[in-house]
Amino acid sequence: MAPTAYVQELSKLTSTSDLMSSIALVYFSPTGNTKKAVSSIGELPCVTVKTFDITGNVEVPETDLSGFDFVVFGAPVYAGRIPACSVDRFKKMKGSGTPCALVLTYGNRAYEDAPRELGDIAEANGFRIKGVATMASQHTYGQIQLGRPNKDDIAELQEFYFHMLAKAEEPETVIPPGNYPYKVVETKAKFKPTTNGNCLACGMCIRDCPVGAIEEDIKTVNDNCIGCMRCVKNCPMKAKSVVADAFSDFEKLLSERLKNRKENEFFV
Repeated sequence: MAPTAYVQELSKLTSTSDLMSSIALVYFSPTGNTKKAVSSIGELPCVTVKTFDITGNVEVPETDLSGFDFVVFGAPVYAGRIPACSVDRFKKMKGSGTPCALVLTYGNRAYEDAPRELGDIAEANGFRIKGVATMASQHTYGQIQLGRPNKDDIAELQEFYFHMLAKAEEPETVIPPGNYPYKVVETKAKFKPTTNGNCLACGMCIRDCPVGAIEEDIKTVNDNCIGCMRCVKNCPMKAKSVVADAFSDFEKLLSERLKNRKENEFFV
């Protein structure tokens, strides 16, 4: 189907019974790639969305999503797993046979067990998995697939959403790719951001850090750091960065290793 053909088809629907209209978006997205991908469903006609951003370092309450027609769960992939700090947050979301889709964004290397991990959480909490999208995206480190997911990626994803909504009430479900037991990964950051003289002590980085790794003095980054680089990406003064020579070498090596484009995959 051509990139805009699904929108044209969707626009022909005249009855809300032909398409689920009430959609919950639940995502963990430190640098915005996952948010961008998940939120693109809101651009489809005939849908209304409510957002549950579980990224910030705040207590996520238990939330009943059974009243929604469809739920989209989104998470980035860190070394083949979803971020450890996001697990308990996703577990707070409850359904009751509620259809859902999983969207995983990964830095052009591999998604490995992350879809299975997120899917196991969703299924255990009462959701029916209708489909899984694994989106090759700009890596947190280096110069890898810059700008992805781009407009073409989003067009592919929106076509996937269209098909998910159209078959939401069908009984069949999808088994997400990945293995159990999940691969064992290191959850602590190998490289931590430092603060330069541009800092105005606005406190944004403290408020935004998903794991509360930045101390009140702003310069101290504790061992909770997961290396998500949210503070580096979002600081308006460019006051956060990783300056270690080892990190520069690591980024160059990684950029060369992952320079070949990977395509998005959809499991329906």
